[in-house]
Amino acid sequence: MGSQEAMTVARAACPCGNGQVQIVVTYEESDWGSRDHNWHGVVACKRCSPLYAFVGAGRGANVVRVEDKELSDRLRNEAKAIRHRFLASTEVEKVLEKVAAAFDVLPSIASRYRLAVQLKLETATLATFRRHARNRDTRRWLASLRHLKHLATLFAFAGGDPADVSAIEAEADALEAQAFDALRPVMSLGPISLFASSEESR
Repeated sequence: MGSQEAMTVARAACPCGNGQVQIVVTYEESDWGSRDHNWHGVVACKRCSPLYAFVGAGRGANVVRVEDKELSDRLRNEAKAIRHRFLASTEVEKVLEKVAAAFDVLPSIASRYRLAVQLKLETATLATFRRHARNRDTRRWLASLRHLKHLATLFAFAGGDPADVSAIEAEADALEAQAFDALRPVMSLGPISLFASSEESR
């Protein structure tokens, strides 16, 4: 197992001007690391440290106000909860049961594949679908695909109202848009790259 190294790859004066904000990359000095690197932000200023946080932004990072990040996180969690509640609802369960029953009555794997393609549940070839479908429980398979992007089609197929799915998706998307807008950058740092390092700390 290799040792972990740390490197400062970006720095700037903090908002009050009395310290610094920095991006530090940590990485495994090993040929077997599970990922290239992680990064974290550092506010090296007693005045600014409790007031600011970091969020990823493209290839770099933005410094944002802590209260803005907390609001953004809260809105994203609300969107996630809305999706989760709907996906776990009895309404969705009933639709999945009807779709599973429609698959189970089909006479062959090829006919199930055609239905899966029609419902936009499958993009693999028939050979790949056949290989995985032989010993697959239909209800478990559908449960693994439980996602809003599939449900409008499944609702329409099973006699439900696709507008129910669209309404949930619109509500969650609106919250995520608000979460994005809440993150008003105070400054930007980057790129987060070992090649952009300005100082190595060991």
